[in-house]
Amino acid sequence: HAEIDGAMTNQACARKLLQRYGASLRRALDMQMDGSAAKALTVALAMVEAGFSLEDELHLCALLHALCAHVRDSCRTRMRIPVPEGALLYGVMDEEEVLEDGEVFVRFSHAAQEVHCMQLPPSGTRVLVGRSPSLHPGDVRVLRLVHSPALSHLQDVVVFPSRGVRPHPSEMSGGDLDGDQFFVIWDASLRPCSTFENLRAMDYTAPTPVIKENGVTVDDIKEFFIGYMRTANV
Repeated sequence: HAEIDGAMTNQACARKLLQRYGASLRRALDMQMDGSAAKALTVALAMVEAGFSLEDELHLCALLHALCAHVRDSCRTRMRIPVPEGALLYGVMDEEEVLEDGEVFVRFSHAAQEVHCMQLPPSGTRVLVGRSPSLHPGDVRVLRLVHSPALSHLQDVVVFPSRGVRPHPSEMSGGDLDGDQFFVIWDASLRPCSTFENLRAMDYTAPTPVIKENGVTVDDIKEFFIGYMRTANV
């Protein structure tokens, strides 16, 4: 929270906060309002970069107060704890068949590098990869980050191999590549030791579907809905 508090008095901290969290807050405001509040955050970042005083510009202070409140509430209610040496990315498959089992590829666009200051570690670094929620000990996997020129056209996504006994996304809480987001963390303080081996992933094989010989009725739909509501406790 020191970074959040510092944003109200320090120009550099304010710029860093707006760059890091402004995008997520803009998306949230766009969904709730007509977009004018979201555009105001863009204006706030421009004002900070232009050198407007945080003490004298009341409009800018009000915007920063709103952003700080959003970040604190997000950490408190949704446990969104920022990890600077990490990213939340959509998963895609390696159609070039370059990656081996146990490898992933990530490359950031110039915009991500400039705005979010994203810098990847050297090729061969072990990284944590998973998705939310991760409830089973095997849901979070330790994979090897590799840099491959053949996949350089894929940016701001995490690329999983098409080889292997079981797809890595499936090992992570039964995920797939139809729009799931995965976190990739290369922070050395959060990575397991070099001798760590991945725990056995949970079996997320779907049960055999029930075949209705006479078609699905309204009573079937009601029964399915009630059963879903009873078991959706996570």
